[in-house]
Amino acid sequence: MIISRMLVAVLLVFLGSLAALGQQVSCSCDPAPGRTCHGIVKCPDGCTSLCGPGDACYLSCRSNTFPSRITTKFVKKTGQEIAAQLSAQTHQRIEFVPDLRNRTARYDLEMNDDDLFNALKYLYKRGKVRFNGLDFLELQKLRRQLKGGKKISVKFVGIPAKDAVSRLAFVTGERLRIEQGDPEQNISVTMQDATLNQIIAQISENGHVTIRK
Repeated sequence: MIISRMLVAVLLVFLGSLAALGQQVSCSCDPAPGRTCHGIVKCPDGCTSLCGPGDACYLSCRSNTFPSRITTKFVKKTGQEIAAQLSAQTHQRIEFVPDLRNRTARYDLEMNDDDLFNALKYLYKRGKVRFNGLDFLELQKLRRQLKGGKKISVKFVGIPAKDAVSRLAFVTGERLRIEQGDPEQNISVTMQDATLNQIIAQISENGHVTIRK
């Protein structure tokens, strides 16, 4: 009888673990006044949504974290080759389609601990750029909104504080960093109509960390 009860208990734990593995969390940009962008991302391990006015939105899964600053050098490379190498280095899907006048152009580009945004902007001046399926123009708009003090809606679900800071650093271009506290501390933050400073303050409070620009 005792063995049977133990087997039942083990089975329940096992089934519970399988159920937990099958669960997904979601982050979304929902339709709202003044917002034309909307979408949803479903992830098994945490997610992020940054939803600005107009068509400026950014959605990603926890597993899709990447450094916002890079060091690399390109010599006589096409825009497509630069995009492919940036994709390999950051593990992000970066696509480039040149303008007709730049179809055969080759470029020299060197970056030393520089903002990934600058590489994308360099390509954008020469053609169309998509970052993980998102038109780079939308990311530019979101950056201008946050840096200009505009309010956006945000949601971080089950991601480490350092990952939330990394995403904000990429979108804003700020050199955000965690100076004190555990950067691996998982956070869950939901805010409506918040400025960048308010978002940073809430992440700091939720994750018990100190974030500096």
